[in-house]
Amino acid sequence: MNLPKYSRLLLANNGCPFIFAQLGCSHTEPFRVIVFPTSEEYHINKNDLRNDFLRYNLWENLDLVDGTEIKVKDQHPAVYELDKEVVSSIGRADAFDDYRPCNPENFVGRHHLQSEFWKLLASIRDGKTQTRIVCFTGGSGFGKSSLVVKLTEDCRQNEALKHDFYLYDVDVRSAKGAFFVKKAIMLALQKAVDENFIDLPEHKISIESTEQQLFYSQSIKKALEKLKSDCRFIVVFFDQFETILTKESLSGVYKAFEEVAREVSAFKENLILGFC
Repeated sequence: MNLPKYSRLLLANNGCPFIFAQLGCSHTEPFRVIVFPTSEEYHINKNDLRNDFLRYNLWENLDLVDGTEIKVKDQHPAVYELDKEVVSSIGRADAFDDYRPCNPENFVGRHHLQSEFWKLLASIRDGKTQTRIVCFTGGSGFGKSSLVVKLTEDCRQNEALKHDFYLYDVDVRSAKGAFFVKKAIMLALQKAVDENFIDLPEHKISIESTEQQLFYSQSIKKALEKLKSDCRFIVVFFDQFETILTKESLSGVYKAFEEVAREVSAFKENLILGFC
């Protein structure tokens, strides 16, 4: 006789609340019985149950397990690895002589580069280019981080820009593993929702599994569809990107960036990735 992997039944136990029993079966023979009380007020006594089973010649040689003592292993542990990733924004200087990226109000120059950046975003918005990746190059200390901070602040303050674009900057140096990239993009989308740039009140950005492609998440698809219908774009800028190229332990992060960049380029959604 072929038995299912698990068979379930209810047992009465001498006037006590019903016991829910689950038989674990391997091929043709049961090997385990897992019992659960159907009332929180009743606690299982395995010795008493075993005696009851023996009295009725029931499951004499089976392993008896108290179901309330079983610790259920999470079916998707990788999803919770996202919680271990810390996504931080680019630091801002408090004073003019601070070593950190320049405060936007003290930023001077780079007018041509700023103009070219906004022209590129306008071209993407107007469908004149399919580009979804932008990169600022230059040696360390050239002011790339300060430029991104300046662009982010201008986007928030300029009425014309903030209607169409939302910039979210990320410091890559806080990355610990491959889930960092997806976590950063999820946070960018969630913040855009929370600040009403994406007009989806109470919407929560989440992913069903870290193994699936980013754009297959139902909550992310909904947010991107809303961006497209409103002709709005989100730019996620990853600062200090060269950090992951200097540490062998972060090779998985680099591969994750590659995968997400391919997705962004292939799907041509209203999401732009920036690197500097």
